[in-house]
Amino acid sequence: MRALLPAAVLLLALAGCGDRPADAGGAAAPPPATAARGEVAGVVRTADGRPLGGALVVPRSLDTPAEPIPELAVVTDRAGGYRWTLPPGRYELSVRLGERRPVPARTVTVEAGRTATVDW
Repeated sequence: MRALLPAAVLLLALAGCGDRPADAGGAAAPPPATAARGEVAGVVRTADGRPLGGALVVPRSLDTPAEPIPELAVVTDRAGGYRWTLPPGRYELSVRLGERRPVPARTVTVEAGRTATVDW
């Protein structure tokens, strides 16, 4: 039971975190216009072509000043797919999964209102 307490406290603390500030009445502010963002989507596969589920896709902004990135990473689904909404800009995307050998990073330009495809 004691081992679960720190995890429960962390979950409760994170439950109040979000990307939208509350207004004075406590209601969440409306989300930013989706036209001001773009998407990156794709599929991560192993060297022999099998989908790689559970991998982390990690971005790094290449812009100066660097674009703020809303999440640290996204996780691929069972079919190796991922989809991510990001502010417009240039990014380097890398894939990580435990002790597997790293794969080369990919560079992508995200444009507002468009979806860029980056596969591995």
